[in-house]
Amino acid sequence: MHPDVRWLIVDGSTINLVDVTGAEMLESLTNELAARSIRFGLANTRREVRTVLERAGVLKHIGPEFMFQTLNSASDAFHSRTNA
Repeated sequence: MHPDVRWLIVDGSTINLVDVTGAEMLESLTNELAARSIRFGLANTRREVRTVLERAGVLKHIGPEFMFQTLNSASDAFHSRTNA
């Protein structure tokens, strides 16, 4: 991973289903990136996927402030937080 990476946002628009294994993988990825001081987030996530992630406890690890409606809103958040 590039040393200047601070955020990794995944476009979830094509994710139709997440099972327990997928939720565990996302939680593990979130923790691994956090250990490198990189924040993980999701954008364009379908309601069904978000519900599974919430029930599995993954959203607590990601944080609600890193669940974005669109990639543009993620980009805007990044620029506003890094320019502040």
